[in-house]
Amino acid sequence: AAVEKHCGAGARQAQATSAEGAVGAMTEQGLAYPVIAKPANSGASDGLFLCRDDADLCLAARANLGQQSVFQQQKKALVIQEFFEGEQFVVNTVSLHGRHTIQDIWLAEKIAEGREIFYGHQALVSDLSAYSDVVEFAFTVLD
Repeated sequence: AAVEKHCGAGARQAQATSAEGAVGAMTEQGLAYPVIAKPANSGASDGLFLCRDDADLCLAARANLGQQSVFQQQKKALVIQEFFEGEQFVVNTVSLHGRHTIQDIWLAEKIAEGREIFYGHQALVSDLSAYSDVVEFAFTVLD
């Protein structure tokens, strides 16, 4: 939401607490397949599904809701987001008094296998000038 507010970009998303609610929430938000479904309170690809139809989305909801997350918390809600294909970056920054500094940028490898997406190796970006658009985007979001 913060990204969309600042620069008009970002994944549209919905949230649900049941398999049936997930399909309805997706429809209400105008989302179309494929989408990503993931628990609202987890990380590290835990419970992350690539859904191509209602059956996949219901499976993702049933596989996640009520289960323990990697943080040992019960997964109570599912986030459904637009699926973006392409490169994914992790941008680590430090900000002080409105000034931002890039500490490092990592290029992540995504591997889609059936309904699941795994994040593989990450490569440290050594030449920031080659990704000036990523740097500019990060600074725009932070401002």
